[in-house]
Amino acid sequence: MRLPYKGQFACLVMDAVLWIFFAVIVIYFSTEQVRLAYDNFSIVQGTDNVMQWWFYLATPLGWVLIIFRVLQNLRDDWQRFKRKESFDLQPSILD
Repeated sequence: MRLPYKGQFACLVMDAVLWIFFAVIVIYFSTEQVRLAYDNFSIVQGTDNVMQWWFYLATPLGWVLIIFRVLQNLRDDWQRFKRKESFDLQPSILD
């Protein structure tokens, strides 16, 4: 919060880029796991026909949603920057 205005914006952009970079890595490797379970016809133990890859698919889909949310926040920050409004830098779990 003590950085100059452009420095705050640069940190917010860097935060978004790092989240997206990390998400791409997670999506890449978790998709590989989903594909492996799909190709091997892995079935959840104790069931007759529930495929494991259905559950493994939650990880890449969840991270795609995280990327979507990061891009929404980046758009909001960009609009605040263009209007020269102050950034909301207080962390909140309810955003």
